[in-house]
Amino acid sequence: MSHGHIAVQLRPVGNCDNADTSETIPYIENGKKASVCLKQPVLADENDISDINVSKDQNGVLLLTVRFREKGAARLKKGTAEIVGQKLAFLLNGEIFSVATVQEIVSSDIALFGRFNEDELQQLVNSLKDQVRRKGAAPNTNRVGT
Repeated sequence: MSHGHIAVQLRPVGNCDNADTSETIPYIENGKKASVCLKQPVLADENDISDINVSKDQNGVLLLTVRFREKGAARLKKGTAEIVGQKLAFLLNGEIFSVATVQEIVSSDIALFGRFNEDELQQLVNSLKDQVRRKGAAPNTNRVGT
């Protein structure tokens, strides 16, 4: 993965048959071609990230944990309160990285879990950490599962 600028977005997922979606993006889900219909607004982006890490849960499942700055966390809290039980997309450079069900209101941190490649995930995290450091980031995790 490139160490250039990485664009990140967290966006609610809508019903592709409804007019509430603003764009449709293809992605691979469980080895099959799929598409996701994204809604506005963007709940958080790369400018809202204060920290990002790779970890494992008690069962050894890889987690991507992301902590957000105050303004981004406030938007996430408000936005996810409206979509608990619905899907949220995590996009990297305009491509779907993960689509997950919001299990609870996100306050300041999220943990994404899924079928990640550990080496690629660590490269992504290292690139994003460099980007966050350049922005001068400041140093309760909500689980969002695929």
